[in-house]
Amino acid sequence: MVKKRQITIDLESLSEEVIYKYGDYHAGFRELLQNAADAIEDYKDYYGRKDKKFNGTIRVALFPSFITVWDNGIGLASKEINQYLLRLYGTDKKGRDRAGIFGRGFFAIFKEASQVYVFTRRPKRDRVFLKVYPDKKWFSCDEISLDEIPSEFRKFVSDLSEHGTLLIVISKGRKFPIKEIEDYLRKTCVFFDIPLYINGARINKTFREAIEENPMNRAIVDFDESDILDDNKRINGCLAYQTSNNMIQAFVHNIKVLNLISPVDSVCGYINYNKLQVVPSRDALVQNEDYYFFINVLTRKCDEVMKKLSRNPQKDDYQALLNYAISKKSHIYVWNARIYQMSGQSERITLEKVVELARPKKIIFFSEKRNLIVDRLRKRDYLVLINPSERELDIIRMIAAKNQFEIHNAISDFARKKAGLGNRVMIPEDRMTTLERKTLKLAQEMTDLKVLIMEGDEVDEAEHIKGEIRIQRNSRIFNLAKKAINYPFICKFLLSPLISHEISHENGLDVHDEEFYTKFEVSLRELNEKILKDFLEAEIKKLHGT
Repeated sequence: MVKKRQITIDLESLSEEVIYKYGDYHAGFRELLQNAADAIEDYKDYYGRKDKKFNGTIRVALFPSFITVWDNGIGLASKEINQYLLRLYGTDKKGRDRAGIFGRGFFAIFKEASQVYVFTRRPKRDRVFLKVYPDKKWFSCDEISLDEIPSEFRKFVSDLSEHGTLLIVISKGRKFPIKEIEDYLRKTCVFFDIPLYINGARINKTFREAIEENPMNRAIVDFDESDILDDNKRINGCLAYQTSNNMIQAFVHNIKVLNLISPVDSVCGYINYNKLQVVPSRDALVQNEDYYFFINVLTRKCDEVMKKLSRNPQKDDYQALLNYAISKKSHIYVWNARIYQMSGQSERITLEKVVELARPKKIIFFSEKRNLIVDRLRKRDYLVLINPSERELDIIRMIAAKNQFEIHNAISDFARKKAGLGNRVMIPEDRMTTLERKTLKLAQEMTDLKVLIMEGDEVDEAEHIKGEIRIQRNSRIFNLAKKAINYPFICKFLLSPLISHEISHENGLDVHDEEFYTKFEVSLRELNEKILKDFLEAEIKKLHGT
């Protein structure tokens, strides 16, 4: 005998207040699964101590004209129907947030359903069979007998075990888009804590499994934390660095919330926070009293991702690490990133190497490009960074302050002074020695440029100024050439690398062959000590007839 019960809220109000509040068209099915999960949690709360072997499970079967949702949760008894079904927002006597079978989200299914059969059973109680459907202006619920269940659905009654619920959702006179619904549920319910099967295949994944599926995800950090002041506040999830994504994908009660928060570029992940309201709205989340705990944990875990990434970064990671280091006002995120170009070195160096090289002088110079001052600074063992970006300089300023280093532009007067470009004097011929004049004349024969002798630079052998080559008076090469003045070929041979190097600058070539030049000087010293000395002594003896 049918027991008719009426849900005292009219269809129009329910449509406005409840059904269309859920933006996704298939959200009704997601809500059924959430209700099933709630029923399983209720069973654990009531019977978990006695039934220690209990494993909650949800199963969905998709058919063109109907869809079934089964769970082995707490179920309902006949006398509880009024409390939970007829009161749309009813909760149990302990005031739980979970509403079991008939939370308000249940009625969202009627966007797609004409009626829903509910087979349910409370532990140690009789089975209850219900039919819920819209009836004119109201929703109705009929409690029916086994014989009154349509024959094609009666076979599902046996699926009901000692406790739980089976829902049969009937389509509105047309076939359900099975593939579309399955894809939607796989996407939105993939992180259910309770095992969830669709057409016999389990779709659940851990957060880490989902993150690891994408080979672009690196520096993975998973977590499960509670508030130290309140154990009931709990958040779990998984974050990773991904170059192609710049958003946090958060799952709040398994409802996906995109762009919830983006504390760092290129971090993506999945979050579940059981105490947050079931709302896909960031504004609503901000109003939640536990919001700041949620954000605090999320931000700290993003920090762990970037620290993990910074230990062994790839080239494409440098910009993200640099941006994060600036936002956090900390250099540690770029400590191992090769982002700085140093004068005289082709490969980029790390911030750690910058600090190491700058420590002896406690000065860091920077310049847009290599030039005379830069090369002179380098020869004096100063560190010069070439063309650093403003953000890279911000990090350098940060590290310079920490280590009490000075930082200067290479075009500054301070840089010129340190480069030895201060007091430079051209030596007139009447102040030169005879050997200096003769050697200078040979050098002038080697080039069309004006060749002069100068004083005031104790580092460089020579320098180039437009149209001029200035040879340092105390240059080792120049003094060596003077010893061979009686042998013009040898004298020019000794001067040739110096002259050719400076000519290359006149021709507009950016030639900086210091490595070759240094090796050549070593060779010249060896020549001076082992060969030239003996050769010259022998020639002098011949001249004196001894």
